[in-house]
Amino acid sequence: PEMDLDPLFDFNPDLPDISNVHTARRVIECHRSVYRWEAPSRFELEDGRVVRLNAGDPWPFLVGDEDAPPANALVLALTTSGPGTVVQDNSEAIDQALQEHNATVASPGCGCGVATPRSHAALWGSLALFALVRRRRRAAT
Repeated sequence: PEMDLDPLFDFNPDLPDISNVHTARRVIECHRSVYRWEAPSRFELEDGRVVRLNAGDPWPFLVGDEDAPPANALVLALTTSGPGTVVQDNSEAIDQALQEHNATVASPGCGCGVATPRSHAALWGSLALFALVRRRRRAAT
C-alpha cells in the first residue's frame, strides 16, 4: 500500500527513557587443548540471551535472511499515554533459534587454559646463560 498521508509523531510522557547504546560481553571459551584463536566464544547479551560462535564464524543471523529469527522481541502499539499494548511477542521464536544455533557450536570442554605456541627461545636462552656463568667461573679460577 502506498503511503498517502504524512506520519504524525507525538510524545508519550509515561514511557521510560531507553538508551540507544547496547552492550554484549564476549567470553572466549578457552581450554588446554586449543589455541585462543581456535576456541569458540559466546556473546552474553543484556537481556540474558547467549549467542555461541565457532572461532572465525560470522554472526549467525542477518536481518532479512529467510531463516533468521525476528529482529525484535516485542512489537508494541503506542499511544500518547500508558505503557503500550503488545501486538506481537517474538521471544519464543528468538529463544528457539538461539537454542538450535548454539547446539551446533562444539564445547571445548571444561577447565580453562590457553595453549601458546611452543617456543625454544627460553630453552636456548637458559643454555646460553648457563654457558656464560660456567665460562666466567672457569676464568675466575
